[in-house]
Amino acid sequence: MQKKQLSQEFKIRAANDNDMAGLLRVENTCFNDPAYEILDEELFSEFLDAQKDGHGVIMLVAEFKKGAIGGYILATSFMPEGDGLNLLEDNYYIDSLAVLPEYRKAGVAGAMMRALETDVAPDAANDNFTTARLHAHVLEGNAPSRALFKSCDWEEGEVLPDYYDAGKNGLVMSKDL
Repeated sequence: MQKKQLSQEFKIRAANDNDMAGLLRVENTCFNDPAYEILDEELFSEFLDAQKDGHGVIMLVAEFKKGAIGGYILATSFMPEGDGLNLLEDNYYIDSLAVLPEYRKAGVAGAMMRALETDVAPDAANDNFTTARLHAHVLEGNAPSRALFKSCDWEEGEVLPDYYDAGKNGLVMSKDL
């Protein structure tokens, strides 16, 4: 796959409250399939507050010229399990990763994943974790997502039948850091 050349540079940085409009634009543009749970302003605010307070949340954005947000990645130290959440003692779970269509295939998602790995490794070390591990779920039929994770040295694991919706299986992805 050939990378698309962007006409402007971007940087990966921690998300903050000033990014709300950009986060909502990315979310609503990228997740218009009913199989995906949409994050709204209230949920983004809760994640941003938890990140500020150091409560197991890392949210990064890809910022372009004039502060335009082209994508984000959200990881937490808890992951969905049944109808609740499972605390991950030595792991982070990628809850969401989204890049606006005009910025796709230009290395933005991969850059955010690498930045997340860099952020998670020291966080894990500070909490005396023995091994930092990242987890994610992707739609089994989402070939671009699977290719992205594989390009970042993630491993495919268990298939989760009907995880997203009837007939839409999830695939567990993971990576040791």
